[in-house]
This record gives sequence, structure tokens and C-alpha cells, in this order.
Amino acid sequence: MIDHKERKISKKQIEQLTIITEQISLYLKQRKSRIDQNKISKMLAHINELKITDFDTVNELLDEMLGVGIELLGLEYGIQSRIDDNTYVVEACASSDGVLVKGSVFEVKNTYCSAVVSSLKTVTYAEVNKIKELKGHPVYVNMKLESYISSPIWANDKLYGTLNFSSKNIKKTEFTDEEIQFVEILASLISKKLELSKKEMFANYIQDIINESPEFIGMADSKTGE
Repeated sequence: MIDHKERKISKKQIEQLTIITEQISLYLKQRKSRIDQNKISKMLAHINELKITDFDTVNELLDEMLGVGIELLGLEYGIQSRIDDNTYVVEACASSDGVLVKGSVFEVKNTYCSAVVSSLKTVTYAEVNKIKELKGHPVYVNMKLESYISSPIWANDKLYGTLNFSSKNIKKTEFTDEEIQFVEILASLISKKLELSKKEMFANYIQDIINESPEFIGMADSKTGE
């Protein structure tokens, strides 16, 4: 509040201005939350409409999903990994500079995802250089990744891998609840897509056997005997 005249500001006026400021801040936060939620809803709707049959391989489908995540979060890299014991394998990836390579293998302990594996929960870093225990981390030393968000991917009630997005740029604010929710939902969708692809691969395998067999093949329901 400004004026051309000199005025004496009372304590009550300062208190009233503080209340107004808090109300405006709350409104702006709620408005941003609504905007983020609408954007996330549209992105999730787009992802959910993607079908495995629209792509030559499951990895191409995952690449598309990762691309959507990069666009929404405003980060540079997206990775869907598979974790076998202490091995971290890049199964699908998307990046703005093409630096990521599918099939790359690392030790889990040398990735930020080690925190996800140990906690089995979503992990976020907005500014790694301010986290003392991570300054010497191989990922930070070699790639200088400053911001990071990752959620576990489950399959058959077991940890399959991780979904993570990262950037060399510092995130000016902490990851919002909406952004965390988006990544967790996306990880869940990827889990379902992976399980579905395995079922389709098995169905194709059975079909190949039937097509190649020179003899009659009968199929029966083990429960009814039909």
C-alpha cells in the first residue's frame, strides 16, 4: 500500500495488512494447485489412452509416457529402470539432449534410486548441492543432477524398478503434492502396462505354438473340465 502523503501506520493496520497478505498467499497457492491438478489430469488421461498395440515395442510406449512426464515436470531426464539385486538397468528413457542410453547398467548404490530402494517410497531432491551427504554421490559428481523425483514400480507385489525424473537445473521450489502424486500414479500405470505386456507376450507365445503345431491341440478349463 503506497501514498504520496506521509502517514503514521498503526499496529492494527499492520496486522490487517498481514491478514490480507496471508489470504492472498492462500488464494494463489490454491489457484496454482488447481492449475497443476488440471494439467496433471489431462496428462494422465493422455497416458491412460496409450495402448500397447499402438507401438512396436513396450519400450516405445514407455518412452512416450516418460516424454509426457518430462513435459509436465519441466525436467530434462526421465528413466524407467529395472532393478535386479544390486543392478540398475535402464529399460526406457527420454531426455532433452539424448544423453541417456537404453540398456545402460549401474550399481544401485551409485544411483539416486538407492534411496527409493531402501525406503520403498517416493524420494525428492529439489537442490542436491544443499544436501551434505549427497555432494560426493557418483551421480552428482559425474552428472551434476540437482533436482530429482522417483517412485518405486511394483510387479506382483515385488519391487520391479523405479520411475525417475531429474535435471541439472535446481528446482526453485520443492516438488508439490500434485507433482508427487503424478509421478506415483504414472509409476502405477507403468506397472500395469508392464504386466499387461507380459500377458500379451505369453498369449503370442501360445499362439505361435498353436500355429506351428502339425497336430490337433485341444484346450480345456482346469476348473470345469470343459
